[in-house]
Amino acid sequence: MLKFLRPTNGDSPPLRAHPDLVLEFKYCEKSVQRGHTRRFGQPRTDVTVALQSCCSELDVSIVDRITALLNPQPLCKRNPNKFSGDKHSMNQQSCFYQAVENSSLPVSKLCIKISSPLLIMKHRFPTPDLRPIHDMDRPPWWKRSVRRDFLTFELSDVSFQTLVDSRESSRRYEVQCRDIYGLFQEADNDSFIPFIRTSVDDKNGNSLPDGGQGFGWPRIVVHIHPVNTRCDLDDMTEMDVQEPLKYSMSESVAGAGQPEPSPFSSKKSIHKSDTPHTQIPQGEELLVIPGDRQEMSEFIEHASRNCRIQLEINLPTASVHLPSKHLYELIYN
Repeated sequence: MLKFLRPTNGDSPPLRAHPDLVLEFKYCEKSVQRGHTRRFGQPRTDVTVALQSCCSELDVSIVDRITALLNPQPLCKRNPNKFSGDKHSMNQQSCFYQAVENSSLPVSKLCIKISSPLLIMKHRFPTPDLRPIHDMDRPPWWKRSVRRDFLTFELSDVSFQTLVDSRESSRRYEVQCRDIYGLFQEADNDSFIPFIRTSVDDKNGNSLPDGGQGFGWPRIVVHIHPVNTRCDLDDMTEMDVQEPLKYSMSESVAGAGQPEPSPFSSKKSIHKSDTPHTQIPQGEELLVIPGDRQEMSEFIEHASRNCRIQLEINLPTASVHLPSKHLYELIYN
């Protein structure tokens, strides 16, 4: 999955002054002195990995082939019906005792940083097989089946970092680099076809120290939020008991007329054509048009607040060039 680049000229590669992989591990705790005693807490672990120029090949279908390692099945499983009882009261009681006994949860942080001067990523696309599972001609699930064409992305001065905080339920992963070159190749022996390039905006970082290192660079940020589950100590009256109606008829009608935020306009536009051969049996056609700026802002805010995975892509400068229609169709498919 990871291969370090070596010079092609010469019989044997020369010894490098720097190793291909440098791993730095740092663990520290905050000391608090109370009287004659000193206590340590709030541990923080920093893991820094520095890689030399390397190449990696990604294949989405590898998740299916190593599913036994990613999702191991338990050897023994307890029968929940054997210990059935008042589960609701037991869960509330256990949650209450846990909150009282463990009022202060341990605080720990894990910071992971990975950097490389050059990273070449080859992205392979799996070949879909829509035949049924019981078909004898279908290849086994553990056999790799990918397309001949693939995409190659060259990232210079790339870095990946994430911070795992025990107090935060959400996770944040950030990847940034100086330049990105996108290449397409129909087969392993064919020539590369460049089609996209994005780079740093040099105008914004000239006045900053170190030449604006990391400022205005292409960046991809992934936010993963947990599923909002209802706690056992919450009031269960809304779920178990249906409350009587507390709203008047006018308030109910006014509330029912407010749809959820949508990227399309809430104003209905009807189009009617006078051309005889284009008339439809209904006589009118309802048009769906994009929403205005306020409706789009409300939809973005609503979607960001309720989404599970949020992806942010920031490209200061980007250039896309498709030399032929054939290349466009291949990338589109």
